[in-house]
Order: sequence, then C-alpha cells, then structure tokens
Amino acid sequence: LDALSRGDAGLWEMLIPAALAIVGFNAVHGFFTYIRGRWAAQASEGIVRQLRHRLFSHLERLPCQYHDQADTGDLVQRCSSDVETVRVFLAAQIVEIARVSLFLIIAIPIMLWHDLRMTLLSLSLVPLIVFFAVMFFRKVRSLFKQVDEAEGRLTTVLQENLTGIRVVRAFGRQEFEVDKFLQRNGEFRDLEFRLFVALSNYWALSDLLVFGQIGISLIGGGYLVMQGQLSFGTWILFWWLLRTIIWPVRHFGRVLADTGKAMVAIGRIQDVLNVQQESEEESPSEPVRGEIVLKDVSFSYHGGRPALDNLSLTIHEGETVALLGPPGAGKSTLVNLLVRLYDYRQGSIGIGGRELASINRDAVRSAFGMVLQDPFLYSRTVRDNLVIGH
Repeated sequence: LDALSRGDAGLWEMLIPAALAIVGFNAVHGFFTYIRGRWAAQASEGIVRQLRHRLFSHLERLPCQYHDQADTGDLVQRCSSDVETVRVFLAAQIVEIARVSLFLIIAIPIMLWHDLRMTLLSLSLVPLIVFFAVMFFRKVRSLFKQVDEAEGRLTTVLQENLTGIRVVRAFGRQEFEVDKFLQRNGEFRDLEFRLFVALSNYWALSDLLVFGQIGISLIGGGYLVMQGQLSFGTWILFWWLLRTIIWPVRHFGRVLADTGKAMVAIGRIQDVLNVQQESEEESPSEPVRGEIVLKDVSFSYHGGRPALDNLSLTIHEGETVALLGPPGAGKSTLVNLLVRLYDYRQGSIGIGGRELASINRDAVRSAFGMVLQDPFLYSRTVRDNLVIGH
C-alpha cells in the first residue's frame, strides 16, 4: 500500500497486466460458459427430440393387446415427464460430470507435486464424501421410481376423468372420482415428501463433511506453516485448489441423484420400447377382395374365456350380412379379427382365397370401411373427423 501511495512505477507495471489478465480470463471464461451451455442445449434437445419421436412412433405400432392393458395416463407420463427428465439430465448433469472429472484430473496432480502430506490432509474426507454420495444414489433411485409410478397413476386418474367427464356427470359420480383423485394425490405427495427428506439429509451431511474437510486443511496447513515445513504461498495454493474441487465433489451427490432419476426415466421408456411391434409384412401387389371364409376360428382376449369358439362362416362377395347377438357374443371380435387389430391363433380366415394372416395389415385395413363401436373425435373440424381414413 505504501508503494502504491508513493506511485511506485514498477509495482504499477506489475499490477496493471495482472488486472488485465484477470479481466481477460473472466471474459474467456464467460465466452466458453456460453458455448458450453449452447452446445449442451443443442445436443440434449436433439437427442430428446429423436427419443420422443421414436417413442411415439413405437406406440403407434404396438398391438391392440398392449393398449388394452396399458394405462393411458402412465404412457402420457412416460412420453412427457420421463422424457423431460432425460433432457434435463443431458443438458445439465453430463456437463457437470465432465467438469468435476476435469477439476480432479488437473488439481490432484498439482497437489501431489507440491506436497504429499498436505495433499493427504486436503483430500482425507473426499473418499467418505464420494462413498456417501454413492450410497445416497442407491437409496434415492428406488424412491425416484416410486415417485414416477405414483405420478403415472395420478395422471391416469386425471386423463380418464377428463375423457369420461360426461359419464361421471351423468351418473352423479363427482364425489367418488374426487375422492379417488385425492387418494392418488396424497400418495404422490407422501412419496415426494420422502424424497425431499432424503435430499435434505444428504445436503446436510455432505455440507458437514465438506466444511470438516476445509477445517482439516486449514488447521493442518496452518500448523505446517508455523512449523516451517510448508510455505505460506503453498498453503494458499492448496486452499484455492481445495475450494475448486471440494464443492464440485459435494455436488457429485446431486449429479448421482439426477443420474438415478434419469436412469429410472430411461428404464420406464425402455420398457415401452421393448414391447414388440406388430410384425411388418411386404405389401401385396393385388387388392384385397373376394369372399370371406372362416373355418373353426377360436379367439380369446388375454387368455380369458373364448369370445369366439369354433366359428365357421362364409360371406360371398357382394353379399350383405348382419351379425346379431347379445353383448359379448363376439360381433365386435369378428370385425376386429377381419381388420387384423388382433390375430387369431386357432382356425383359418381366408379372403379371396388367401389366408388373412399372410396379408399385409395396411392393405387389409384399407380395404375395409368401418364405423367403430366406440366413437372418438379428434380436436379438429367435423370434416377432418369425417375423412380421417383418407
């Protein structure tokens, strides 16, 4: 300070380049932080876009048997919330893992090169911090799975009620449905609370370990400096390096937690992608037409009682046929088999002399005009809904 007050030119010549270097370093740091964020966002958004497209395309090609048993709300959850979890992990935590690894690779050799004893003091609790982070990861991974599944059940109740709101109102079931939603909502809240408690416990204990590590480094380094076994400059260097790596290491638990959450989300998405699609067949060159012949056809849904039992029937080309019978007699089942929404396992169905199971599904369905038993209207114009087949 005295040299500065006297206007020492040599000191000013040292300080000005140092100040400019600090400004330049921070400018470069800011630029590369921007580049890192931009590239991470581009990469994560591109990957997630492909994942979302692949998941939706896969769902469009899954057999009706799968959709009969799957919860629509849970599938919505997997296509939206789980995909978003993967996006956040790719955008933030992948970069964080690389940053922590880079800090450790650079800092630890520098520490070892300067002083082995001080290195051991400065990193004595780091293995314990990492071990605790790994144990925490193993615990919260199952919690994340439970929370995701509970949110899926909650979404299912919401989706079903919005879709069937007229049925609920017509039968005066509002209070019943509200109570059901309240139960699912409470279940989701309780699991979320358990997750937040686990996160709070981790942050509290990890902070205690981090500050303990800083204290060990300060006290041990100060003792070595007073004993003349360590220079003050080296002590400051270790203090700076420790602060550089200890907080990223502490944050490693958060990275592992988000990794667990992302792995749960990826697993739920992969469960859907692992379901086998409808088999792909080559398109036939000739049109699908001619008489329909059924011989001893039997069929049951998901292993239940037979909806059709040894049915034999012949419908000639140009003939008009009406199927009559009580609910459950198999009328809709027969139509579902003819358009290959389901595939029969027993008996034979022929169209124009060809076995139905060998004809391309798209070709079969394009040959039939259908008014479905369960009406569905898209959120589009009346015209769009009328010509949906073309």
